[in-house]
Amino acid sequence: MSLRLRDVRLDLSDMQTLTEFIEFDLPECIPRRSPEHRLAQRVEWSERFEATSLGSVVELDGDVVGISTMIPRGFEDQPEAMAVWIGVHPSCRRQGIGKRIFEEDLESARGTPFSRFVCSMGEDAAETAAFAGALGFRQADRMFALRFDIRRRDAADGITVLDAAAKSGIEVLSLHALQARTDEWSSQLFELTRAFATDIPARLGIDMAGTTGRNAEEFLKLLLEKHCVDMRGSFVAIVDGVLAATSWLSRTTPELCEQPLTGVRPDFRRRGLVKVLKQACFGWASDQGVRHINTMQHESNVQMLALNKQLGFEVVSSQLIMCYDFP
Repeated sequence: MSLRLRDVRLDLSDMQTLTEFIEFDLPECIPRRSPEHRLAQRVEWSERFEATSLGSVVELDGDVVGISTMIPRGFEDQPEAMAVWIGVHPSCRRQGIGKRIFEEDLESARGTPFSRFVCSMGEDAAETAAFAGALGFRQADRMFALRFDIRRRDAADGITVLDAAAKSGIEVLSLHALQARTDEWSSQLFELTRAFATDIPARLGIDMAGTTGRNAEEFLKLLLEKHCVDMRGSFVAIVDGVLAATSWLSRTTPELCEQPLTGVRPDFRRRGLVKVLKQACFGWASDQGVRHINTMQHESNVQMLALNKQLGFEVVSSQLIMCYDFP
């Protein structure tokens, strides 16, 4: 038997292998991404950060038995952090392959502006958590996967909430209607998201640059291509002529939607705008025959987590977020 370690290649073959390894243990509630999408992202990251390596591959007699990915995109308030993920084929675990990959990636990362690794894993993945702990990772936060069952929606309550909002002067528009109203819709929506993105509570920080982009052009591409936002099922709240809040839905399957982002401009918080927008999303989803809406929430964002639960979202799984500071 012969083990060979090499860098991850920026080609579709390695991205297909990476996708297969990630989906070995990926919970059903987590959105899947195609190899083509992963390749496009890594080409962009490689060019932006002039990265020489975005991960490692271990081959045994020509077959891939381990693979990693390093995502050098940083986090909004922690630009020194980069995401890392290591996967080993189930038949080859507990043979030191994961540790070897980690050591190789750490050595590669030392030549970059980054000084911290961040990773996540299912809270019930005791073996994975123990492996990360043995490498020197520590727990920093927790992420919950939440699901809302549209069949439990109280339609009458939704109508009451939306009617009360309209009477108080809150205008609720779909992104489709906003687009029809003004040619500046995408730049206005980008400005709104950047206004609330800077202070979303999270103990480790959130990669909002990966969610909203760095400018209006990048934002529009992410909105339509990464998040695949449904323009008719996503909404904004307008107060006194200002885009004050937004909530998005993307249609994953005929019966499932993801809710990738909900946020309120700081000056307009504590006015019930999130509840209003969520009810608008629920109503649209119900009309479309959607059965479930999934979303993700940091444990440290206490208020939003509590509100989602109050609205009927239930926790279906949780992930530990762990970090490793380079020695």
